[in-house]
Amino acid sequence: MRKHTPGQSKARKVYAHCNPFNDVPYNFPTSPASMDWSQHFSQHTKDHPNVPLQVSFVDIGCGFGNLLLQLAKLWPNRCGVGMEIRQKAAEITRGRLEQLRKEYNDSHTDNQQLHHYRNVSVIRTNVMKYISHYFEKQSLDVMFFCFPDPHFKKSNHRRRIITTALLDYYAYLLKTNGLIYNITDVKDLYEWTVAQFEKHPLFERLTETELKDTNINRVVQLITNETDEAQRVTRNGGQKYVCVYRKKSIV
Repeated sequence: MRKHTPGQSKARKVYAHCNPFNDVPYNFPTSPASMDWSQHFSQHTKDHPNVPLQVSFVDIGCGFGNLLLQLAKLWPNRCGVGMEIRQKAAEITRGRLEQLRKEYNDSHTDNQQLHHYRNVSVIRTNVMKYISHYFEKQSLDVMFFCFPDPHFKKSNHRRRIITTALLDYYAYLLKTNGLIYNITDVKDLYEWTVAQFEKHPLFERLTETELKDTNINRVVQLITNETDEAQRVTRNGGQKYVCVYRKKSIV
């Protein structure tokens, strides 16, 4: 973020923290059936007219969209959405997407290094309150929770984005064998997160052997090394703690 100097318009400040319990108005669908995803993926729909539009992955707290952009390239045949509670952060991500799409269109697809980014979008919303308004039961393949707000004070732990209660919602939305990827640089939060998962009957942690699977390992490497936040932690000499959980089959 550039510094403000006299005579210049003040740079927009994006706060790192936001209270999810604040009474802030959001636009959200009344139910998943009323959610019009074609507004977010209009060009993708035109490019794939015979393929039903299905959002299969979601980046919770997507920040400035770095992971979302990486996932768009990693999974070009999947549609995904970033959800961000901070309005300015969501606006920045939306602007990045629009710029990248414009660059792709202006290139006339001659540059094979460019991706179209039509398969991802961003929504400003409060996931803790409204995520079930967007997605049908057992419709998601993957959910990401990368470097979430640790809410250090004990009195604020109820604001954390992964709790046993919230895992009920995430389990409802995930398909059987769907995955949750989580990473943080805060050991206390990591231990808290693991404890929440371990108390929930519908999730099991992937073993070290399972994490070596080519497809899963590629995603783990992505969230660990290739996003802005991950690289910031590396530069500062911090530790990164990763856990991946799978939704169990309900018999």
